[in-house]
Amino acid sequence: MPALKFFCFLLLLGLASRPGKAQTDFHNYNTRYVGEVGIEAGGAEYFGDLHTTTSLKSMKAAAGIFYRYFFNDYFGASAHIHFAQLGYSDAYNTDSFAHARNLSF
Repeated sequence: MPALKFFCFLLLLGLASRPGKAQTDFHNYNTRYVGEVGIEAGGAEYFGDLHTTTSLKSMKAAAGIFYRYFFNDYFGASAHIHFAQLGYSDAYNTDSFAHARNLSF
């Protein structure tokens, strides 16, 4: 385990010590920048009648893709498609009534 922490530290140190290229001019001004495509990743958690607390016991993976189109320098539109798998079970609940109810989806 200490070797993994050391490797992560060296990786972060190496990435942090590189010069930033965010302001470097790589643009070809003959082409027009009209949009971008991206991916999204995260977690999804159900919160409702079965799960009324803020614990993260039943978090599941979520993913998505998006496309942004720029009409001009000031206006744009985006479309997102998300996939998330939600679910909960009273087996996770510490309340005795909810645990005995044993509902899930």
